[in-house]
Amino acid sequence: MSKADTSLPIDHVVDGLYIGGYAALRHADQLRAANITHVLKLYEGLPRLPADFVTLENPIADDRPIPPTSLRAGLEFMRVHLAAKQRVLVLCSSGASRSAAFVIAYLLEGGADLRLAYMQVVRAHPDTELSVPVWQSLLTIYGAPYSLIDVERWAAGIDR
Repeated sequence: MSKADTSLPIDHVVDGLYIGGYAALRHADQLRAANITHVLKLYEGLPRLPADFVTLENPIADDRPIPPTSLRAGLEFMRVHLAAKQRVLVLCSSGASRSAAFVIAYLLEGGADLRLAYMQVVRAHPDTELSVPVWQSLLTIYGAPYSLIDVERWAAGIDR
């Protein structure tokens, strides 16, 4: 499922893993119909998810570094539910930075290179635009052999 074959404002990245912003919650019935009822929620407050959704409330401040403990908790939620063949939606406010970082981290945990993981997420979800502190978190946590200059070039479409 991708935007091309659904009216949901979310994108399928890989193997039952979806990304979007909280606008997707206006489509709870469609999410249920698509069997997407497991949500990693990365923003604080409203809107809230319906009670029948399995949700990990893991709020991360926008435009701040990702705390490693929060990243681990989110990754564990994704791993457990994806391994059980359940579809997981990763949500932040706009679906551009925090949610993309968690999906990229999931790909990194599976052995992907940071550059290739980023490009895979951008292809699936063109709204991807990680903030500098979020990028710095990924570079630090994963010890990636890249710099902020490298990732800025990727975001600008150079070296993709």
